[in-house]
Amino acid sequence: MRRPRLVIESYEFVRADAWRRRGIGRQATVLSGASAAGKSTPMEALLYALGLLSGTIMPEVKACESVRLVFRVGPIRWSATRGSAGRSATVVFENLTTPGAPFTRLVKPGKASEESASDFTLGLLGIPVLKSGEVKMNLDLVRSVFTARQEYIATRFLNGLSAKERTLTLDVLLRLRDEELDDLESAFHRVEREYSEIRSTINRYVKARQNAGLDADIDVRREQDRKRREHADVAAEREAVQQILSDMETDQGRFDREEEQAYGAYQQARRDLDEAHERCQQAAQELGVAQGYLQAVLQQFHDDGHCPRCSLALPTRQPGHCAVCDQLHQQAVQAPQWDELVAVARESVEAAEKKMAAHGRQAEQIAAVARKAWLVLEDARTKAVVHRARTAPERSRVRALEKRADKLSGELEQLEKRLKEQAVLTSLRNEMEERRRAMKDAQHERDAARKKRQRRRTDLLGRLARLVLARLQAILPHVHEVEIDPDDYSLTIDGKPFSDISVAGGPKTAVNVAFLLALQDLAREETDVLIPPLLVIDAPLTGFSSQGLDEETSRRMLDQLLSAADPHGDEEAASQVITAVNDPLPRQRTATVEQIMLSTDNRFFDHAPLCPQ
Repeated sequence: MRRPRLVIESYEFVRADAWRRRGIGRQATVLSGASAAGKSTPMEALLYALGLLSGTIMPEVKACESVRLVFRVGPIRWSATRGSAGRSATVVFENLTTPGAPFTRLVKPGKASEESASDFTLGLLGIPVLKSGEVKMNLDLVRSVFTARQEYIATRFLNGLSAKERTLTLDVLLRLRDEELDDLESAFHRVEREYSEIRSTINRYVKARQNAGLDADIDVRREQDRKRREHADVAAEREAVQQILSDMETDQGRFDREEEQAYGAYQQARRDLDEAHERCQQAAQELGVAQGYLQAVLQQFHDDGHCPRCSLALPTRQPGHCAVCDQLHQQAVQAPQWDELVAVARESVEAAEKKMAAHGRQAEQIAAVARKAWLVLEDARTKAVVHRARTAPERSRVRALEKRADKLSGELEQLEKRLKEQAVLTSLRNEMEERRRAMKDAQHERDAARKKRQRRRTDLLGRLARLVLARLQAILPHVHEVEIDPDDYSLTIDGKPFSDISVAGGPKTAVNVAFLLALQDLAREETDVLIPPLLVIDAPLTGFSSQGLDEETSRRMLDQLLSAADPHGDEEAASQVITAVNDPLPRQRTATVEQIMLSTDNRFFDHAPLCPQ
């Protein structure tokens, strides 16, 4: 794999419903202008169209309906167009050399398995999307090795990448970590993670069993056998007692039915007796009526010829006149036949007396039946109660045996669960041992691959340190020594780490620029190094004044930066340089550098030329 040839041709965007364009020089482009002229805005957003997620995207960029980057990768021209919908936007890649169907990629896919715009861009550049732990290669990381952003250039090393991000990025781009080693690393970490997870699971099992005071496996099996025998004995005893209880409940059912029948017979006898008493009472009423009528007839018979009100003897009346009122009757009133009436009344009394006597005898018979039914009911109730009292202990015994059997079943279930856990534990221990052996094998293969690449690492980092020193001395002549940590690529300048060089300002700016220039130098020497031939340096003169020694240092800084765009006339080895400074370039430099002068009257976005038709 050879170094990717990346050249930016133009930055285009939609402004006020029209496409506008800013051309980028093939070798060197300098954006110059006073502070607040808007130089950093396009520098920060230059690669925004390719799918960047980090960075400060200024309102001028967000106000664009679309932004497009036209660039070359080797002989093929590409365009990447991104909408203004933030991270949910898509990037449309088009092959301008061999037109065909465009490639549309989400800036931030919803699924990890989907290719993002950043991944597609790295694919064009031939940079593998590798991963180390939680850190995954992306365009934001790769940008840090050819870009110095204004907010970090004078304060933080390599745009403030963390040690893990810096290590993965430079390992991949310097070809010290490739797909083969990445696969070996991933295999080792996967088996190591599996081993750790199994070991943690075993420790949790063991701790839980210890906290519960569980016995050893052989004791659990013995306890299980004993409980099984005990459960079988209890089940057999319960079955026998249940049979006795079933027979007793059958008898109890018979006694209950007899009691129910006796109670029904007694209730019927009581109803019959009540009806008999009612008939006797009715006969007594009828007898009373007959006797009253007889007494009335007898009284009327003896009082005839007397006033019915005062009982005095009535005077003699003329024939046809009433004996009481002495009025003339239309028809003569026939005198009642008192003997016949008395006889009839006496017959009614005798009949009523006979009826009452008959009902009385019937009531006595029914009362005798009711008394007998009551005795039968009392006997049935006594038998049922006595038998129920005999049945209750057997029922309690059956329930106690059922409860004991259920308890034993639960204990057996727990013992079975414990034995299964023990079996799982044994299986896990066997699996852990397999994972341990696999981890040892994976570690051996990984370490062998690391050792194989260690010589290249030592050689590359040694040469890179010398190149950084050369570039840094060309800017700051007083520097004598540069060391690069082989583990995390941190820099030590004359015995001081980057963070201790200065609080902020020129020295740190010089180190950042020198390191990026040295990476370009190394990539020219080692053609398989994947550092893109591009330098985007925003405000390389930050921390230096424009007078005295700082003015000379600034000049050397700019000389070093622009020299990367024309290394002794070798166009193939040249790096495209894009930078931003406050002051216009000296006249003698403008012949080889494309300069874009920015001001409040010529802002990068607001005053950009329209795209040619």
